[in-house]
Amino acid sequence: MIPSPSVALTVFGLAVLTGCGFAPPREETVADRLVAMESEFRAPPGVASTRTESSGLHSHEPYSGMPALEDLEISEVPEDSPWHRNVRFAFQDEADPIVGNDDRDSRLDHGGLHERDDVEENDEWTFQTGAGFTLDPDMFLIPFVLEARIAEDFYLGPSVQLAHSNSREFLGLGVEGRVELADPVWESDDFFDRVVPFVTGGIGAAYLEKQDRARKDDDWALMLNAGIGAEYRIDEHVSIGSRVVLDWFADDLVGERSMFAWHVVTLRFRF
Repeated sequence: MIPSPSVALTVFGLAVLTGCGFAPPREETVADRLVAMESEFRAPPGVASTRTESSGLHSHEPYSGMPALEDLEISEVPEDSPWHRNVRFAFQDEADPIVGNDDRDSRLDHGGLHERDDVEENDEWTFQTGAGFTLDPDMFLIPFVLEARIAEDFYLGPSVQLAHSNSREFLGLGVEGRVELADPVWESDDFFDRVVPFVTGGIGAAYLEKQDRARKDDDWALMLNAGIGAEYRIDEHVSIGSRVVLDWFADDLVGERSMFAWHVVTLRFRF
């Protein structure tokens, strides 16, 4: 027997109502969360958008905070979405403050985790020593320099030069400045990418003593010096290098007006 149209419509309506009432709730998607955030953004002041668990619809209630974002994966959110930036905020480490868009973006990878691209060097203070020799007069030389970082590539501090031979003693005390002309590339395996050239200049006082069989002469004089060199950065704490320095004396210093020094090997420690 064929049911009448009214009976068929009644059965269909009951089926629809039953399905709507007992169907399991639809799983919330990223798109649903973005819609909720958009509603939150466009709501009047003091009013926030919340979702009802059963219907998935939105209603306006007094503001109770932005929707939670911790369960969103940033890779699921299109980059051209206006909410992509807000989702990124959810993955920002609380101990790593957001200081700027460029800096923040450089610390976020595609999975939402942050990491620093820059390598912070320990070079607020440096101590350099080494060994070398002087020419005219010929002496064995040991230099010492303690520097403080004054600007990005500029260092300044006291310097000491000690030189000795059988008949001569030299002492140079001064203040020396150093300017680095390049930055090391830590990620590169090329030797020359870690070589840092630099120039130096300083002013101070020099003492020279000459002793012959007949007599001993010694004197002090104002000293100016200039130098050039290079260092290889072994790591963030230690460098090995070499440099040449020309010392010029304002007055005749026991028969000398200048002295050439080669710091053959130097070691610099950063801390």
